[in-house]
Amino acid sequence: MRLKHIKLAGFKSFVDPITAKVPADLVGIVGPNGCGKSNVIDAIRWVMGESSAKTLRGESMDDVIFNGSSARKPVGKASVALLFDNSDGKAPGAWGKYKDIEIRRELVRDGGSSYFINKTRCRRRDIQDIFLGTGLGPRSYSIIEQGMVGRIVESKPEELRTLIEEAAGISKYRERRRETGNRIAHTRANLERVEDIMSELKTQLRRLKRQSNDAERYKEFRAEERSLKSKLAALRALELTDKEELRDVEIARLQTELDGNLAEQRRVESGIEGLRTESSDAGEKLNAIQARYYESGAEIASIEQSIKHARDKQASDQDELTRLANSKQRLLSLQKEDSDQLKQIVERLAELEPNRVAVGAEYQGVESMLSDVESNYQELQLQWDLFGSEAQQPERIRDVESENIKRTAQEIERLQESSVKLAAEKESYQHVVADTGLENLQNEMEVSDKSLEDLQSNLQNANQTLEQLRAQQESGQEEYNKAARNVESLRARLQSLQEIQASSLKEDDSQVSLTLDGLGIKSTGVVANQLKVRPGWEVALDSLLGDRLSAITVDHLGLSADEVPEDLDVCLVDGMAKSEKNPGDVEKNFPKLLDYIESGQKYVADWLFGVYAAEGLAQAMQWRDELSAGECIISKDGTLLGRNWLLVRKGSGADQSILARSAEITSLQQDVETRSQSLSKETLALEQTKERINELKLSRSELEQLFQSASKVSNELHNRFGEAQAKSSNAREQLERVSAEMTRNSDQISAAEISLKDSQSKLKIAESHTSELQTKKEDLISRKEQAFAVLSTTRGELNSMRDRKQSVELEYQGLDANRNSLQQNLQRLTEQLLELEQRAAVLNSSVDQKAPDDSSQKQRLESLIEQRLETEKELAQCRDQVTGYENKIREHDKDRMRFGQLTDGVRERLDQARLAKQELSVRLTTIVESSEYVDEVLLELKAMDVRPDYSELETTLSKLLARIERIGPVNLVAIDEYKEGVERKEYLDSQCVDLTESLQTLESVIAKIDRETRSLFKETFDDLNSRFQIMFPRLFGGGKASLEMTGVDLLTTGVTVMARPPGKRNSTIHLLSGGEKALTAVALLFGFFELNPAPFCVLDEVDAPLDDANVERYAGILKSLSEKTQILFISHNKITMEAANVLVGVTMNEPGVSRMVSVDVEQAVKMAAV
Repeated sequence: MRLKHIKLAGFKSFVDPITAKVPADLVGIVGPNGCGKSNVIDAIRWVMGESSAKTLRGESMDDVIFNGSSARKPVGKASVALLFDNSDGKAPGAWGKYKDIEIRRELVRDGGSSYFINKTRCRRRDIQDIFLGTGLGPRSYSIIEQGMVGRIVESKPEELRTLIEEAAGISKYRERRRETGNRIAHTRANLERVEDIMSELKTQLRRLKRQSNDAERYKEFRAEERSLKSKLAALRALELTDKEELRDVEIARLQTELDGNLAEQRRVESGIEGLRTESSDAGEKLNAIQARYYESGAEIASIEQSIKHARDKQASDQDELTRLANSKQRLLSLQKEDSDQLKQIVERLAELEPNRVAVGAEYQGVESMLSDVESNYQELQLQWDLFGSEAQQPERIRDVESENIKRTAQEIERLQESSVKLAAEKESYQHVVADTGLENLQNEMEVSDKSLEDLQSNLQNANQTLEQLRAQQESGQEEYNKAARNVESLRARLQSLQEIQASSLKEDDSQVSLTLDGLGIKSTGVVANQLKVRPGWEVALDSLLGDRLSAITVDHLGLSADEVPEDLDVCLVDGMAKSEKNPGDVEKNFPKLLDYIESGQKYVADWLFGVYAAEGLAQAMQWRDELSAGECIISKDGTLLGRNWLLVRKGSGADQSILARSAEITSLQQDVETRSQSLSKETLALEQTKERINELKLSRSELEQLFQSASKVSNELHNRFGEAQAKSSNAREQLERVSAEMTRNSDQISAAEISLKDSQSKLKIAESHTSELQTKKEDLISRKEQAFAVLSTTRGELNSMRDRKQSVELEYQGLDANRNSLQQNLQRLTEQLLELEQRAAVLNSSVDQKAPDDSSQKQRLESLIEQRLETEKELAQCRDQVTGYENKIREHDKDRMRFGQLTDGVRERLDQARLAKQELSVRLTTIVESSEYVDEVLLELKAMDVRPDYSELETTLSKLLARIERIGPVNLVAIDEYKEGVERKEYLDSQCVDLTESLQTLESVIAKIDRETRSLFKETFDDLNSRFQIMFPRLFGGGKASLEMTGVDLLTTGVTVMARPPGKRNSTIHLLSGGEKALTAVALLFGFFELNPAPFCVLDEVDAPLDDANVERYAGILKSLSEKTQILFISHNKITMEAANVLVGVTMNEPGVSRMVSVDVEQAVKMAAV
């Protein structure tokens, strides 16, 4: 990944939105002090997740938001975004597929931060995960701010290790290890919690199992009881079903019989209606025939008169006047006869008219009376039908209420028996509740729990004390190990110094010792060991005496020239000789070097005469002019000054000083002795702590045994208390149940008694209604018979009246027809007379007139006479037919009455059968509704060839109820609780296995992470060390440097820097000068950059403490590093600026507001060259 640009808005001094492009691999950010250059680095650190306001040079996180200036108001939001080019696809995880990756952070004043990746909201950790192991991060080695070089120089070994871990990519492993460790702790806590729950659950399951078994047996017995009761109910239901089927057959038969009777009755009534219709049609036909009969009589009379007139006309055809006179005479006689006859007829009609009107009115009255009688009869018939349905209701109510009374009485008896049993059961449960001994058990349990709590408290105190002692032991052991390592280190240093000292002083030269022993000279040591010098003057004395410090002190120097061996190379000092002052010497008022020797002056007094001591060269130079011949002045650093000469010894220092080394050896010996004594005390303290731990372990073991015993007793008491409490609770529940059942029974008895009274009242009402209905029935029958008799009488009267009316009508119509005929004849005679007169007048003028032909009229007359005879026959037949219809109607009325009586009897029996069936249905429904599974049992029993014996089932049920009674109180909830407990135990077992496996897996993961961490750290350390060893001489122009581990364990060891600039001894980085420290730190940082190049690096005025020569080397290395990683640096040094490809200037034209200007150096050079 490569940084393309930085966007800032409202961040610190960058108030306006600014996009700073980073087009090159080596970019310099320049500008005057205070213009906001370091704010760019703060922005980079902030957007990458920095959460410390102090690190960002503020007091609170709101300080990163522009707070206003003299000309600008504060803004409410800060935003920084970094855009990375990911064309190489090196971004981790799912982000590798994106060509560009933009990370952005926003902060609203008085609000929280928001993080975005490619404009998608995310967490701070998501941004950190992208750069994890890349060397980038808010506090990684890739961002070097002002003062960070100094912090690296002054950092502790553990802090320096952190940088190496970041370069090695171990930080993600450490984060994983921390998370895994937390998960292990949580897993262990969960495992302990699960084990505690399982222990408690096992105790509960043992108790619930017993209760569950009892409850299962109880449920089985109850199920068997329900099955037996269902079978008994089913047998009763089958019996009732059989009876109901017989009733159905009887009802069907009666219904068929009733339907047949009703059909016959309807057929008879239909026949009556048909006969009445036919009779009415026959009457109408009779009237029509009578009308034709009278019409034909009138027409015959007319034709006869016409024929007679024609004959008379023909007879008088010859004798015109005579015949006309005779005809006239005859016509006149006929006219008189007809007038007389008409008069008689009119008189008769006048006589018949009142009789006819009276007979018609009487007929209409009888017909109206018949209609009323028929309506009355039909109304009585309707009342009878309604009475039939009304009569059924009281009988049905009577039967139903009788059955209800019987059933309610049985129910009351059953409830009373149940109440007696429940009272006995309640008394037994009250004894159980009173005799459970819960109070005593609770007292014992409280005492046991108190004892258990005390033991547990003691055990916890013991565990806490044990843990404290163990922590103390571990802490003491760590301190002991640390002190032991320090002692060993001191001893190693002491041994090394002793070896160097011995080598320098040649104390191990055994040949010299043998030679001196052979000469009889006793050696008392070397001069250096005999001297004690004031601290700080060891170098001066060592520089002055040199090899004479290794001179051997002896007891005398009594040797002749012949006794001294030729190969003896040694300096001997007589420790017994006295040193005297030269009398010619002039005392100077200068401090003498001999005065700085606190002991052993006699061994070096001769060598130090005339040697003065000065604090420094400047002081020695002031004293030089007062020196006599042979005198000199030596400074603390070993510079020797004479009157005309100066001697500066190269390489003189504390590490090369024999006396300083000797003082250090003495100090180390004392320190080792003191520390060894302290170690002995610490060893004794550790032993005492160990013994105390063992005693506590033994005491804890005893407490645990006591706790287990007390816990067992407490558990037993708790179990007994739980069982007693369960028994008492169960008894209370049963007592409540029994009380509730007794109350319910009492309520049911009250309700049943009310229902019984209600049924008895309804029965009495039904019975009274039945007697009333019987009376009503008899009254209806009597009224119906009377109405029928009246109906029959009225119909007879109507028939006789109809006959009288018909006869009167026939006579009247005949007379009326004759009257009409006579009137017509008279009119015709009058007309004929007129015609005769006219005819006579005509005949007078025409005698020869021919008579008309009357043959057609004769034929017509004969035809009409025949038709009249036939009409008379039809009229007689029609009268006979009407009479026959009336006789048939009377016979059909009798049949209808007979079928009505039969229908009433069948309907009464059908209603009784239906009431009986309804009673059976009610009883069957009651049985089915009061028992469970009756329908299934009914199907099973119907499929059986032989049904079970009812008495045997009742005996089995009695025995089963006795067994249920013997079980006693049962906790039915225990079944579900036990199942839930077993399921929970199985679940906890699986959880325990899962947690154990998870714990093992997590421990193996920890071990794997540790192995990978050690391997990565070792590889990275070696690689970084080699690069640091290469980079150091490149920056210093020589010298050596290396990294060293401070411990053995690769997981915890710290790292320190050892450096030896050119011309100096090897030392730690802390002993170097400020510039050397900075350059060494830069070399180390560049080693980091080469080891694990971050996507980009930021350096803030790292070159500030370097001189021009070192800056040039620093700039050269920057150029070489920019080939591997993108580098942004802030600098005020022109040499460093010249190395940049692009310079970004930060200015502050407006007070408090920063701006950026970018310049491509190569293009600028080209433009300048042009």
